[in-house]
Amino acid sequence: MTPRRPVAKPQVLRLFALACALAASLQYLGLAQVGITGVPTLTAPKRPLSGYFIFVGEKRASYVAEHPGEKMIDVSKAMGQLWKELSDEDKAPFQKQAEEAKQRYAAELQEFLDAGGVLPERKSKKDKKQKRAKPGPAVKRPPSAYILYTMAERPNYVEANPGAKATEVMKALGKSWKELGEDEKQKFVQQAEEAKEKYKEQLEALKAAGESEEESEEA
Repeated sequence: MTPRRPVAKPQVLRLFALACALAASLQYLGLAQVGITGVPTLTAPKRPLSGYFIFVGEKRASYVAEHPGEKMIDVSKAMGQLWKELSDEDKAPFQKQAEEAKQRYAAELQEFLDAGGVLPERKSKKDKKQKRAKPGPAVKRPPSAYILYTMAERPNYVEANPGAKATEVMKALGKSWKELGEDEKQKFVQQAEEAKEKYKEQLEALKAAGESEEESEEA
């Protein structure tokens, strides 16, 4: 004899229907992801980007395309320098986008909280610094030959072209670097190699100092 399947009570069916409706609404608003059971999992909205990071997101790809051999750290330095040299007028569009994103985030966050969402506990800046902190003084990474070239040539170009924007300056320096002969580049390549060797020596010195401290503590 086949056992009879239990019949769901009307209250259970109504609750399940309400859960599905809530899940669909939250998914439509972009505040939740819906699993197989139909029960919504609330997803907090992403924090908005600052004007600087919006600028980097827009300019980074073109810079990398113009400087294919640049290391990531050099690209980041160049982006920071470009942003620093932008006038307030040139920064304004990116700051405006950041402010609009901030307002959208505030509205989405309120909807998320009203729907019962709970933000994860954020680590304090002190905790982050302690996590990132390394024993001993920091050793500054050596600049590439191209960065050394721009550091040397930027003042001359800016003096000759006082009205040039930061992006135009970097573009012009990148072009002039490409057009330099190997003999002319060698000077900066040599400086970069020397800086690299000095960097390695400093790292070795720090490493040796750290090992000696560990030995003294064990003793």
